[in-house]
Amino acid sequence: MPASADKVCVTGPPQSGKTYRLVETYVESLREEPFKRRAFIVPNTSQRDYLRTVVVDQGGLAALPEDEIVTLAEFLYRLAGEAGLLTGRRMARVEESLFLLEMLGQIPSAAKLKLPPSLATARHFLKGIEAMRHAGLFLSLMERKQPAPISDEVSSLLLALARDYYAEMSTRFDGLAGQERAVHALENAAPEILDALPEVILVDGFYDLYPLYQRAIAALSKHCLLYTSRAH
Repeated sequence: MPASADKVCVTGPPQSGKTYRLVETYVESLREEPFKRRAFIVPNTSQRDYLRTVVVDQGGLAALPEDEIVTLAEFLYRLAGEAGLLTGRRMARVEESLFLLEMLGQIPSAAKLKLPPSLATARHFLKGIEAMRHAGLFLSLMERKQPAPISDEVSSLLLALARDYYAEMSTRFDGLAGQERAVHALENAAPEILDALPEVILVDGFYDLYPLYQRAIAALSKHCLLYTSRAH
């Protein structure tokens, strides 16, 4: 894999044919280089399922390698796995909620808030932790960078939970941190992640990325042929 790679950005206003052009490029690659590794990355599962149909119809294909059309989260998790960066397993959603409830019971500041010990409470905090992850918190902790202290009591508790959550993930459940591990390895040009990269990556529909995903796309663009769509 080269240290740097070409980047092609397809720009234009909404409904101007950006996705159509990317599908054309993808289909052309399928036909001309069927054994080349590819990934067509989309924002969410709805767009993923829709695009799989579009590729078959637009390309006149009898079959489609569906594992090539994925969300960015799916792509990063899979990339981390193929590069051998994950050793633990990934918790189920209910396990995450129960684990957070257990953690809340061990933090003194949580007792002062008198939070109800329910799965709804855990899910509320889990959403907050996910927002912090998308903002790059776990990636910063992976780089041994500590966030600034927060004066607000609830936000401070959420940050403490997120830190403990990350520490637990780093030991038993590191499958949950697959996205961050992939981005960290890409930014540091780790040989194992570069060997796992597809030769061609197409990215569609990311107009307002989370900071974590902004770093992912920027890192990917350094190491492979990257086609992206972007609104004016």
